[in-house]
Amino acid sequence: MSRRRTALLATLVVLASLTPAAWAGRSAPRDRTARYDVTVRTTEYGIPHIQAKDWGSLGYGYGYELAGNAICVMADTYTTVRAQRSRFFGADNGYVFRGNDSSVNNLTSDFFFAQINADHRVEKLMAATGPTAVHPQVFQLAQGYVAGYNRWLSDHGGAAGVTDPACKGKPWVTPITEIDDTAST
Repeated sequence: MSRRRTALLATLVVLASLTPAAWAGRSAPRDRTARYDVTVRTTEYGIPHIQAKDWGSLGYGYGYELAGNAICVMADTYTTVRAQRSRFFGADNGYVFRGNDSSVNNLTSDFFFAQINADHRVEKLMAATGPTAVHPQVFQLAQGYVAGYNRWLSDHGGAAGVTDPACKGKPWVTPITEIDDTAST
């Protein structure tokens, strides 16, 4: 398998690993700009099936579905990669990193991610050329995902429209950028 296909597969596996176990049966609406062409059908067991004409549309459908089902978890993750945990959750508090169940202090986490952000490491990886370059399909997938996630927030009135009490109306539930999305995977 080529390095590009391996990178794309790894990205899709990471995105899929963020998927919650149960889905609520939402469907991504058509994009107002007609940039994305996607249909999401949900089975009787709540499993979404995304049909898309291209990688961007696939990302759009996935971002919309994921936001509709796990907005609080995702917004928390984006708060982490933006190095803003101390600001919103308190410097002395912490969280459990789901990857290995380790406890992480918010201030320590913010310091770690602030260093990555200040060094522009994600942007450098995205700008790589040659055999280490990110395949264009990964960029299309990420752009669509960000558009779908942000569309869900817009359709539901932002943080105020979230029904989950864990993050309803919270200031850390905000639209994301491609850098936020890429840094979280």
